[in-house]
Amino acid sequence: MRKCLSAILVLMLLSLAVGILPAFAEEARPDLPPHIKKDVSVVAMYAGLEAQPVPGQKDRPVNEKTDKIDTVWIYYSDNTFDQYAEVHHEFVLFSTGTYALKNEGSFHNGTGSIEINRNGKYSADTNRLEEYASSHEYAFGSLGFTRIFSAEDGKDLEAVFLEDREILHTDENGVIKKLDGVFLNYSDGSFEVVAFLNGEIVTYGSGTYQFDEHGDFHFDPMEENHGTLTLTWEESIGDQAGKTETYDLETIDLFCVYEKHDEAVHTPPAEPAE
Repeated sequence: MRKCLSAILVLMLLSLAVGILPAFAEEARPDLPPHIKKDVSVVAMYAGLEAQPVPGQKDRPVNEKTDKIDTVWIYYSDNTFDQYAEVHHEFVLFSTGTYALKNEGSFHNGTGSIEINRNGKYSADTNRLEEYASSHEYAFGSLGFTRIFSAEDGKDLEAVFLEDREILHTDENGVIKKLDGVFLNYSDGSFEVVAFLNGEIVTYGSGTYQFDEHGDFHFDPMEENHGTLTLTWEESIGDQAGKTETYDLETIDLFCVYEKHDEAVHTPPAEPAE
């Protein structure tokens, strides 16, 4: 049970609020939203700066060699994946499917190859995920992606969210840039922020987080008290290093792309006996 932190980072970096993936009261829906994975963990994540061709439209084709957008791939323990990409300055679920490691492939070591089998892909004509069928095999390292998480490093993810041009960063020339980024929140109470900066995927900062007795990653609009969150930045290439700040979570919008399932939180309450 955890509360997504994307808008927290937005406020912390003096940026605008992000959009949210729909959140519904548990008792109002029998199924979990797609970003909450039951009995499934994240085994690896990759980020690519301007690595995904922009989706074209029937009456407006694009040049797939030059028109590229930022993208993040999340690989799960059940051999499925979710791909997110920045479309019209907003991260969307861009494709879904299954994967298979080939030729002694390893996420952690970056060896061998991976077979990607898409069963859904974003359509610019409908602005949503549509059924799709494709299968391609790629050698690890051949596409220029950066691994930003590996379960073999010994950490377990509690929640992940994306930032679309919301991290305000001042470069060495005093120019303020709006960066895309990824916020990784771990079960040991630590977090790490990865940003898309100057053509590279870099670690923007890291630290620890702590909720009060009401706070968590999971957002339920029926809650009366969403609690508070305290973030302590230990390192940052911005100006956050050494800062500790506490935030009221009640008014914060959410943009979760992964939330670890918690049986106590995500199971609807039983109907009272007649």
